[in-house]
Amino acid sequence: MTWKLWTQNENFRPVEPQATHYEWEENALQGACAYIRRSGHVKVLYIEKPDGRRIELDAIKRWCDAMNPIGPTPLAMMIDDRL
Repeated sequence: MTWKLWTQNENFRPVEPQATHYEWEENALQGACAYIRRSGHVKVLYIEKPDGRRIELDAIKRWCDAMNPIGPTPLAMMIDDRL
């Protein structure tokens, strides 16, 4: 079963959604969290479940915040991963 993390890289032209495939839901969620926390130029769109339904960005962000033991990621770290 494939979980697809859909993202959009603002540095590529034309800007088109791209999918990264994961075997497990938790891996797709962790991948999304990594983009949200560390990448200012890659926007997480949603995760597509194997049955075609979506996990929308708001639900992904809630999951990321719940799994982050130190709380929500500061905005500066979301913008610049060199901090």
